[in-house]
Amino acid sequence: MEDIILSWKKWLSEEYSGDTVRTYECIFRKFFEWCKGDVNRVNIQRYINHLKDTKKSTNYMYCFYSAAKTFCGYTGIGDIRDMYDTLPRLEFKEYRYIDDEDLHKLLSVCTLSKEKAIVKLLYGCALRRNELLGVTVEDFSGDGYLRVATEKQRDRIAKYDYVPIDDDVYEDVMKYVRGTGRKKGKIFSFSVSELYGILRGLYKIAKIDYYPPKCFRHARATSLAKHKVPVLDIKRFMRHRTLRPTMRYVHMKPVDIKDSIPKAFEDAD
Repeated sequence: MEDIILSWKKWLSEEYSGDTVRTYECIFRKFFEWCKGDVNRVNIQRYINHLKDTKKSTNYMYCFYSAAKTFCGYTGIGDIRDMYDTLPRLEFKEYRYIDDEDLHKLLSVCTLSKEKAIVKLLYGCALRRNELLGVTVEDFSGDGYLRVATEKQRDRIAKYDYVPIDDDVYEDVMKYVRGTGRKKGKIFSFSVSELYGILRGLYKIAKIDYYPPKCFRHARATSLAKHKVPVLDIKRFMRHRTLRPTMRYVHMKPVDIKDSIPKAFEDAD
């Protein structure tokens, strides 16, 4: 069964992001231990009921359902879409992303070069939190691009992508790097929890609501869409493998598209 899980994981990686693949694998392995390797429709439904009884979050249940659906489709166990109706209903809320006003407030309270480098990389290069913490001095070539390690292969060789970086973002990051005296290696030496703490402190000083790091990516994608950047270019910039996650990242309101929609009867006599 381990070989099947590994081949399923490889198959997933062709369609989904690395974070999604890791999440699906982690959640499904817990189910695999619970059912002692006996993966079938009955045990999947029993596990969903078990998650309800143990008061697991609704998001966790939907993640397990999605992982199980792809696994069953890959292995030929069968279609489990009829189990969707047994899941608790999600409460859909409008996604919050940091707007231009809050972004300027946030930058105005960044008194340390480290703080400004963090905010500008998260927004300007649309980095994920793990990508941010993995950025090294060697990733800045000075030619207008930032090298980003996206995945790790089994032989420990990194896969790289290249992201355009604005001159002002580059200068602020280099100012921080020169201040630390680092010549090579990671430019940030703190953990994910410490990153969240730094951002919470800035939000408190700026007197704005809390936004997790991924909100900067959503805001950047939305800003690019508002500036009429083609969606395929946004997908490439966000380092998405398919258009589906890109469309989730773009949050356009009716007022944002009003001027780009031609009048229905403009040419009518």
